[in-house]
Amino acid sequence: MGALALCLVACPGRRRSEDPPANDTPANAAPRARATPDLITAGASCRGRDDCARDQSCVDGVCTHRHTSRQGEILAEAARGILAHGDEAGAVEAFEESLEAFAVAAAPVPPDLLCDAADAALRVHATDEAKERGARWADRCLRGSLPGSASRRRVAARLARLRHGGLDLSAFDAPSPSTEPYFSGESFVPPLDAIDVEVRLGDGDQAGLDRTRELLMSDDATRAIANCFGEVWAQTHPRRLEGALVLEMNTRLREVGDAQLYIGRVRATAAATDPFSECAANALDAVLDEGIRLSRSAIWQEPVVLTAALH
Repeated sequence: MGALALCLVACPGRRRSEDPPANDTPANAAPRARATPDLITAGASCRGRDDCARDQSCVDGVCTHRHTSRQGEILAEAARGILAHGDEAGAVEAFEESLEAFAVAAAPVPPDLLCDAADAALRVHATDEAKERGARWADRCLRGSLPGSASRRRVAARLARLRHGGLDLSAFDAPSPSTEPYFSGESFVPPLDAIDVEVRLGDGDQAGLDRTRELLMSDDATRAIANCFGEVWAQTHPRRLEGALVLEMNTRLREVGDAQLYIGRVRATAAATDPFSECAANALDAVLDEGIRLSRSAIWQEPVVLTAALH
């Protein structure tokens, strides 16, 4: 009887045939590997957390960094809203503040933010400094995102338009971001003195229209329009281009001592969807960014027709 009791305590029980072993797996089931932090998985589609790197979560079917900057997220949404209203320069400033917030928080920047910021920056290229900033941000986008994403393709398309303007495409395949200028190659676009530019604006007498006309006829405006012609020429080699814009004047009141002064701001927007009109609107918006002093309030819109052609 004592031996029987000892066996009941110490002897292994006989497993029933219908109870599977605890660690049994189907013979054809492959183990599910967990992504590692050094793989770029942010922005990739996922079914669960194990499809993403250890510092990411699967949110709405997309791998997303858990560590973030809430301030940076808010500023990024503000930048997208500003861009949707056509203010490219203002959007770039907001995107820059967003990127700085992520840097202060030592948080990885989401791929869609990197590429949306680059897309906006590449639209603002009136100066060499602005062009370099756009290229640097584009490099961050291409290194920090996965091929095939829509925002990445938009950035690549904008870079393609600049490839004949001296942009060194090999810099984007370098092991690390370039410390040298991205626009270091030879430009193949027509020289500015080989491009004739014509600006046609109505003969109205609205407040501030004369000063606006002077700005549109300035060397800075002519150079900006010619540069836009060069960008389009690099892709399709047209002899002549025509663009359509709309100028919109708004004023704000400013009190100087006992006097009241109105400051006018003119914005240019493209009235057509062709690349030349869109480029010229962005470039001229920067040229027209001057506070025009007026004695009265003014709100008006005026169409503008631009023509650029090779000699």
